[in-house]
Amino acid sequence: MATILALQEIALMKATALLYNDSQIQDKAECLYRKEVPDEWYDLIEAKVSTLRLPKVLHEKLIIVADDACQFLGFFFKTHTKLQRYRGYNCYCLNGIIMSRYLRTNPKGFFDEAKTAELIARDRRIDSLFRYLLVRDNGLDRNILEPPMNKRGYIDERFLRWAHSEGRIKWGYSPLMNWI
Repeated sequence: MATILALQEIALMKATALLYNDSQIQDKAECLYRKEVPDEWYDLIEAKVSTLRLPKVLHEKLIIVADDACQFLGFFFKTHTKLQRYRGYNCYCLNGIIMSRYLRTNPKGFFDEAKTAELIARDRRIDSLFRYLLVRDNGLDRNILEPPMNKRGYIDERFLRWAHSEGRIKWGYSPLMNWI
């Protein structure tokens, strides 16, 4: 089912993707842990948003959305990079991907991580093991994936080896412990 996005949501997502392209935001976002977000992060987001000429209502919403979305993108790209290193090859599946196309907000106007992860996982241009990771990490429907990854009970040994080797912890907790 297609979703019609409101103009305001499209503007927020484009602005968020542009903010994430700022090197200061990228560097900080890739080092954050959700439960330990320092005040400097909020100050940085607010400072970058304040340089944009926006109506006050959009300014405030963008700060809220960009805070969570940029943290998600930092985790997303850092995870992809670590997975590449573990597998020992350079993957270019994210080159040319326009992230604002995937970013979504919920009906209350906050960043929707689950919907964003689902949209990314549905894109078959993206590496299958990385999409498998997104599906497993976010509790998404396995039917998004192609066979055999979409079969009930399927476990990708590469994923488990990587998860063990990284001691991977998402947002301050470890969802992987449920599957390992």
